[in-house]
Order: sequence, then structure tokens, then C-alpha cells
Amino acid sequence: MLDEILHSTVSEVRQLLQADRVVIYRFRPDWSGYIAVESVLQGYSQVLGAELYDPCFAKIYITKYQLGHISATNDIYQANLQPCYIEFLEQFQVKASLVVPILIAQEVEQLPAPHCPAPKLWGLLVTYQCSQARNWQAFEIDLLAQLADQVAIAIQQSELYANLQAELNERKRTEEQLIKLSRAVEYSPSIVIITDIQHNIEYVNPKFTEVTGYTLEEVIGRNPYFLNASNNPKAVYNELWEAISSGNEWRGEFYNSRKNGEFYWESASISSIKNS
Repeated sequence: MLDEILHSTVSEVRQLLQADRVVIYRFRPDWSGYIAVESVLQGYSQVLGAELYDPCFAKIYITKYQLGHISATNDIYQANLQPCYIEFLEQFQVKASLVVPILIAQEVEQLPAPHCPAPKLWGLLVTYQCSQARNWQAFEIDLLAQLADQVAIAIQQSELYANLQAELNERKRTEEQLIKLSRAVEYSPSIVIITDIQHNIEYVNPKFTEVTGYTLEEVIGRNPYFLNASNNPKAVYNELWEAISSGNEWRGEFYNSRKNGEFYWESASISSIKNS
């Protein structure tokens, strides 16, 4: 969808302004970039996809464009441009240029307080006249500025959609992992008990019911100590809770009792569940 909007924009601008070349130039973090979209009059070389980096341009002009500066150059040879920038423009057979920044609003949470969310320079919407010099009119400058604003909105919406889609995909992946984990616990051949921080039971798996005879409904909210067959020293439980309260794992054995009064030995590995 965004590609269609960008291609439509450069095509319509070139036709409306009767320009020779219209491009959207996209920046990378190091201020290099490439021609992301192009509409060019037949007879001129195509530069779509061209990788470009002009240290002269980055050093002199980037800050201006970050502040929303619009550059209307009627004749590149009469505008007191830096020689290095003229050489850069000559790659595109340029005689006159109209450059409008594409500024994307940043989310407040991306910036440290108390900074205001300054817009991000995403790229440039550029109209070139290659055949001859050209006096850019005020209405042409206004038109390109308005279109750059519309392009910025479309880009921002596209990025927002992409971020939301990525979040949904991540949530789906997490949910799938939780389902797998839940199934692994549910069908584990070992007893699984989950308690809250007060050591009260919140969950037991079917293996617990099979071994002890107690259902989840019968044990929920109770301390696992009720399974103690009275042969386990209290010190064992104190050591256990001290270990897991400190974030460590405890391993040992219990002599427990089933619901029907039978006794059994149980090897246990117990650890705390930590929030990521």
C-alpha cells in the first residue's frame, strides 16, 4: 500500500509540475541513503535504487532539512552551492531542483523527558529539472510541501501498522509457547505444583492427582506441607522456602502421604518463578 502511494506521488508531481525527474530519497542512520522511488522523463537515465552518500551534503544541508527547510534552486550554477554538492547533483543531470524534507513525528516515549518529540528526517521529496534552469513558483513550492506532509502521514501510518503487526506476531508466538508449556506441564510424567508467594497452591497437574488422590479443587489455596507424613523434619521445609525465596533451586526428598493414607517417597526439584 505504501509503495503504491509513493509511486503515485512522484508520478503525479512530475506530471503536474512538468518536471524531468521526481524522486523520493530515503536516509539511513549514517545519512547515506538511496533513491527509493523515481519518476523520470523518457530520455534521461534512471537512478532508482541508486546508493548515494555525499559527505558535503550531509555536513551542510542535513541540519537545515531537519528543521523543515525547503530548498528551491532555480539554477545550480548560479546559487552559490558548494562545488561538491554541484558534482553530486550533476550525477542526475540536474539544472534546477526543489527539495522538501519528509519529516516523521516521533512518539514521546522514544525520547527522554523533558524533550519535546522533534520530528525525524525520514527522507526528501525532490523535483529536478534536467533540461534547463527553472524559476520555481510559490504555488509549486506549496504543493510539494503539502504532498511531503501527506507522504509523511502515509509513512507514519505504515510504520505504525508494521509495529502493530510485529507486536501481534510476537504476542502470537508467546501465546503458542505458553500453550506448549501448558501442555508439557499438563502431560508431564512428574508432579507439578505451582504456589503463590505465600506458598499456597494455585495449580497442580493431573499427575499430582494420580499420585496423591487429591484434585486441584481440594488442594487449591492450601500449603503443600499438608502432604507431610510427619516424618519430614520441619527444618527441611524451612530450608526449602529459604532457598526458593532467595531465588535458588532446592532439591531433596519428601516422605508424603496420599489421600487414602498411604505413604510414598518423592524426589523434588523446587524453584521460584521469576518475572522477566
